[in-house]
Amino acid sequence: MDIDCDGGRGATCQNDPDYQPDTATVDSHGNPLDASTLPYVVIPGSSNGFSYTAQGLKMGSVVAVIYKGKVAYGILGDVGPKGV
Repeated sequence: MDIDCDGGRGATCQNDPDYQPDTATVDSHGNPLDASTLPYVVIPGSSNGFSYTAQGLKMGSVVAVIYKGKVAYGILGDVGPKGV
């Protein structure tokens, strides 16, 4: 599990050493999603026999994340490194 701030336009996000200005999906105005105002889920890129599109997921899908016995819901908003 990783938390980052891709797409964010504020100083907090842009000071993240792994910051990327773009996201795989955009908001209704065509801008990258801003992780500082809209939490979203990042899914690994296709590799090692895994493909999120083969599982019927696409950017904007509602997903559930289960971590340490807790469930959180969000939208699928970005694609991360392969093989993670």
